[in-house]
Amino acid sequence: MGLHSRYGQYVRLGPNMISISDPDAIPLVYPIRPGVPKSDFYRSMMPYTRKGRSLPLVFNTRDEDLHKRLKTPIAHLYSLSNILTFESFVDQVLEILFRQFEERFVPDQAPFNLGNWLQYFAFDVMGTMSFSRRYGFLEKGRDDTGLLSAIWAFMKAAAPVTQMPWVDLVWNKNPIIALFRATPAEPILNVVLSRINERRDELYSTTSTLEKVNERDFLSRFMHIQSNSDTIPPWAVTAWSFSNVIAGSDTTAVAMKTLWYNLLLHPATMHRLRKELVQAQQQSKLSHPFPAWNEISGLPYLNACVNEALRIHPPFCLSFERVVPVEGMTIGDHFLPGGTVIGMNPWVINRHRPTFGEDADTWRPERWLEDPVRTRQMENTLLSFGAGRRVCLGKNIALLELKKLTSALVLHYELEIVNPEKFQSQNFFSSSKKGYTRRSRDGQQVRQSFTRMLPFLIESSTSCSRDLTIMEPTHPYVKELEIACLTVQRATLLTKKVLDAVDKGALDKSDSSPVTIADFAAQALIIAAIHRTFPDDDIVGEEDSKALRGNEALLERTWELVSSIHLDDETSEALLYSPKNKEEMLDLIDLGARGTCSRENRSWVLDPVDGTATFINGQQYAVCLALVENGVQKLGVLGGPNLNLETGRMHEDIVDRDGYGYQLFAVAGHGAFMRKMGTGTLLPATRIDAKPQITDPKDLDFVDCVAATSSDIAAHERLASHLGAPWPHTTDLWAAQLRYVAIAIGGCNTLIKIPRNASYRSKMWDHAGGMLIVQELGCIVSDLAGNPYPTSSAVMASYNPFARQESHGSYSLGSYRLLVPLSWLLVVVVGIYYTIHAPDVKHGHGIFNQANHHITPFSQSTTVTGIYWILLLISQLSYVYHLFHKDASIVTATANVGAHFILNNLFIFAWILLWTRGHFWGSEIILIAHLINQHTAYWRHRALPPLVHLSAIAGPFAWTLMALFWNGAVAVHSNSLPARIVANVFIWVIFFIGATHITVGQDDLLGYCLSFLFLGLALKQVAVKTIALQWIFAFVIFAVFLAESLYITGTKYTGRDVLFRRLTHPETADREREPLLNEQSEAAA
Repeated sequence: MGLHSRYGQYVRLGPNMISISDPDAIPLVYPIRPGVPKSDFYRSMMPYTRKGRSLPLVFNTRDEDLHKRLKTPIAHLYSLSNILTFESFVDQVLEILFRQFEERFVPDQAPFNLGNWLQYFAFDVMGTMSFSRRYGFLEKGRDDTGLLSAIWAFMKAAAPVTQMPWVDLVWNKNPIIALFRATPAEPILNVVLSRINERRDELYSTTSTLEKVNERDFLSRFMHIQSNSDTIPPWAVTAWSFSNVIAGSDTTAVAMKTLWYNLLLHPATMHRLRKELVQAQQQSKLSHPFPAWNEISGLPYLNACVNEALRIHPPFCLSFERVVPVEGMTIGDHFLPGGTVIGMNPWVINRHRPTFGEDADTWRPERWLEDPVRTRQMENTLLSFGAGRRVCLGKNIALLELKKLTSALVLHYELEIVNPEKFQSQNFFSSSKKGYTRRSRDGQQVRQSFTRMLPFLIESSTSCSRDLTIMEPTHPYVKELEIACLTVQRATLLTKKVLDAVDKGALDKSDSSPVTIADFAAQALIIAAIHRTFPDDDIVGEEDSKALRGNEALLERTWELVSSIHLDDETSEALLYSPKNKEEMLDLIDLGARGTCSRENRSWVLDPVDGTATFINGQQYAVCLALVENGVQKLGVLGGPNLNLETGRMHEDIVDRDGYGYQLFAVAGHGAFMRKMGTGTLLPATRIDAKPQITDPKDLDFVDCVAATSSDIAAHERLASHLGAPWPHTTDLWAAQLRYVAIAIGGCNTLIKIPRNASYRSKMWDHAGGMLIVQELGCIVSDLAGNPYPTSSAVMASYNPFARQESHGSYSLGSYRLLVPLSWLLVVVVGIYYTIHAPDVKHGHGIFNQANHHITPFSQSTTVTGIYWILLLISQLSYVYHLFHKDASIVTATANVGAHFILNNLFIFAWILLWTRGHFWGSEIILIAHLINQHTAYWRHRALPPLVHLSAIAGPFAWTLMALFWNGAVAVHSNSLPARIVANVFIWVIFFIGATHITVGQDDLLGYCLSFLFLGLALKQVAVKTIALQWIFAFVIFAVFLAESLYITGTKYTGRDVLFRRLTHPETADREREPLLNEQSEAAA
């Protein structure tokens, strides 16, 4: 503390270590994404056995992959909603604690050591939660197991060598020395292992399943999680349980001691807290004998006291060290080279005077109640539980125990200190107050300590500095992005205010999801800001004002919200606009309902509250806004007001109750970014790392929603099984947009939606924005047939065989741009030559003369076939043109079939040479290989611009399918009755193959090609009549293919079923489906 007071916010504590006390650096030093790893400091905190084997914990492992494997499966167990299922355990232990007080101390008012009893309480609570069995400290009034002293010895041995890890390895964790003495962690491990072995014995001795034996405690849940996964290490249950014993018990005890020391030392604080609790009790708001969490968690002064205790004396008082990545990083005005050890000390940060006030060294809970804006800033700065992705998992356990114990003690007992003395301090990472004695009127003493690090100093260096650029404003959407981000943040404030209200004004919507006043109010505010700044743009919103105009009470409540929400920063608020009266508010809402989004305009697409059903339950939801120009997404902003990224995974129930969550945004071609949301100006943003390429199906990590009745979850499971991917999915989210967020920053990488009903159509506002964000991270977004959406180039290969895309460097693109036109020219030159000339061999004929020389039941009109090839070769010029297109996504899609196109031309070249020379079986083999090539290209790469698809896929595939039977008939060359019967059958084989592709792929272009070729077949068979009925069959197939193609074309371009005159999309389909979701499935990322 003194070092930073003297030398500033950046102090060198060693040759390669920098201590930082700037709160603005917290998200950089402790980001929510991997990239700034832990230092060797944490190796000293890793328990070792006598055999020299380490036990990595979620807290101390430096291996990011191992950390993910350890943390992800259990993170949901530590969410507040899950921790509250343990509340009855806390009540049981409270009852034992109070019984001991009544029996031991109240009758005689004998003095007692409150600090010890608080520690006994914390450990017995954690023992009950973890193992359904207390350690027995409370009943015995002492630690006769040696567990407490063992933990302190473990910390005492580890902390001094954290700055010298080699000493720790040589002395504490040397397996040779361990042969002669126990390692510091061994007594703790013995306790943990004994509990685990007892549980296993219990399982073996009963017929109960794992879920039925102590099913509510952590150990049972740990064992159940491990038994259902092949990726979790075999020692994980031991590691998880060890963490509960150490971090879950000792640190909570430190916080309890700090809180009660200061409550007893400051009578005014105690009086105000008791008054708040008694008043709540008199209003019958508190349960008896112990208040419930939901009754006390919102009490302002109780929360202030808890926050102040965690601030004034954090449980951990050494720096949380990290290592600068190899490329270096800029923090503040300092550039730190790779390998530099950096850290922030909670003791120092929690006393930052500009944040917590000039009296930051003194106890004053009132600071948390004075100014909401400053309170939010203090909460974001508080480092007691760490920060970023490695934040303490047990935070909610500590808060549950702290608030329940404190409220119960204050209501049941009147305590005071006798002859208080200032305590002394020492620090072994986890601090435990000691060195002073105090008494109370009914007789209590407490021993506690606080700790402080004693580093050495070399003056901070500023040898190199540079500006940290978050996002260079070189794109043409700087103004749009600023307005969009500010208006989403303002709408977030509104939704948070609604969540705090008792009456949410819910109605029923036609799709069974509730509409709240938040939908209406947020849409009004968003449209007001956008329309005022960009009056010529269209706006597409989800709601209209009909429900408000028919409900005066709902209208009044909505207007009250809209008129009361403003950003705290006046400059930022001035950039936005708010409606001036109710009528203007209603008109703005309707402006969104009337908006359209097409390929010819510029439109803003918004969803004021995506996930209203989960919103009203206090779970995850999103505020969404996107800019679409001429059918292409250019900008997207998603606000997740309840996003809590402490666990590295997203979960409906792991929410940010106190903050405002996170905002993600992207501009096409400029990457994706994220920031924390606040109440005023926009906070700094950081770039989101691109998603890695998936090379193994086992690495697929699905996000899904089992509650979505429109999805065929069974089909999802079958697909995962087919790919060999893990199932069931690990993340389940109701809000559609948040599934994109789960891919961007929530640990997932795969999203798919197979609709249960073929008539299902997705809504644009459920995807616009989120789709762009994941595309900017290198993800593919396509429909089930693999059709990409033209926003940004995709670089991640998919294991969906129907939607695979490749990435192409300058070398491969250059090769395609050279070889594609050369191969095309080869076919044109050779085709023209052998149409006019015949090879000088025995059975040599020109291409069409050879066909006329061998008449079969599949012979075609040379005129029709010639016209077909002329049109196809001309259309293939468009394929060459698209390789040089200015749109990178079109170039990528075209190059995806570059190899197939070149191979197609080489096969045609080889076929011409063999066919014209009379080597019919050789040419048949070539056609079979050619059809395989074309079939592969068809299903993998049907997602192409229409002319490219026609010239490179549909056209060649149709001809090859027909030529395969025509060439084969020439090779067989038999006019026998069986041969003619077989020919009548095989014409229908062509029909069924073609009809399957046309129907499944909704491919009208392939249908037109096949119908044209069957017309040629029909005309030739009318002339030659090789087989009776063949020409009739050919005309019928021609008519069916043509009719089916016309039907598909009409449906595709009108949005209506042209046969039955009905909409193929739900109501408002015209503006929902275009231009983003024009297929039957939602996007898959």
